[in-house]
Amino acid sequence: MEAGVRFAKLPEELLTWHDHPHRLSRTHEHYSIDAFFRTKAKWIARWLARTLNGRPVIIAGTSGLCQARVALLEAEGVRVSAYTDVRHRKVPGYAFIPHEALPSAGEAFIVSFISQRGTGDRIAEFLSSRGLVEGVDFILAA
Repeated sequence: MEAGVRFAKLPEELLTWHDHPHRLSRTHEHYSIDAFFRTKAKWIARWLARTLNGRPVIIAGTSGLCQARVALLEAEGVRVSAYTDVRHRKVPGYAFIPHEALPSAGEAFIVSFISQRGTGDRIAEFLSSRGLVEGVDFILAA
């Protein structure tokens, strides 16, 4: 992302391999989910610094896990202005924007931390149906 490379989820499986349960990437703390998201937050923050152009950041997802991911982004200097979700669940200290009232394309940037198993594509479809463009107006970062 930093170098301007675009990413996409491919519909087909390109590679499969046997993943031994005792390898370091499965057992060492440097490869934990938390370590992964700390690194991910660092690079997302750097990318957002070049991408936002003054637009506010809205987080899709209000769960405790989403809030923990936001804390990592904020530790990297990203200022979050609001949350959105299909359920009206406010997060203390932040504005809440109902999903049907999200700003138009170019007015804000949405970062979704909602788990993408089954819902990520629906989130992308919903945001796209409102005229928002993935990679320009929103990213799926779960």
